[in-house]
Amino acid sequence: ASTISAAEAAQIIPANARKAYEQGLKLQKENKGAQALTQFNQAIELFSEYFQAHTERGNLLMQQNKLTEAETDFEQALQLNSKYTPALRGLGYCQIQQKQFSAALSNLEKAFVLEPSVPMTLLLLGYANLSLNHNEEAKQCLHQALKLGPESAARAHVYLAEIYAQEQKFTEAADAMHTYLKLKP
Repeated sequence: ASTISAAEAAQIIPANARKAYEQGLKLQKENKGAQALTQFNQAIELFSEYFQAHTERGNLLMQQNKLTEAETDFEQALQLNSKYTPALRGLGYCQIQQKQFSAALSNLEKAFVLEPSVPMTLLLLGYANLSLNHNEEAKQCLHQALKLGPESAARAHVYLAEIYAQEQKFTEAADAMHTYLKLKP
């Protein structure tokens, strides 16, 4: 179960907007993206300040590789609640996909400070650091991601292998890839 922030608890969401949002979440879990998108759109139409709905719509658009639209939703969510970590993480992911690594690093660092125990944030932080040739910071983030979520952050082994190869540590690179392939055959 996820905890809710003070901003979420204080937010008074109209019942019909909440119902549309919750229906969107259910449809999203059932891989019914188009129907989920309709529900998130309705939730936002009914309550434009619904930052969670903006974020979930952004996640859905991101999965559909509509990065510019997703980025807009994450930015709107962050205008409504600048400390909403799922929106910071989503925006960071979009920025990584668009090779805007410095911007991604900034947003992901904010998400990490607010919520330091999310493996995906650390994985993305590690990748952003790697992309900027900040290898020591990348290694720290990737190792921490693996410590917190060995399964969910399995891709960290691939990024670590890349760093080890750059450092001419080929045995460690091979070991990291071997570990990844055992987890994700």
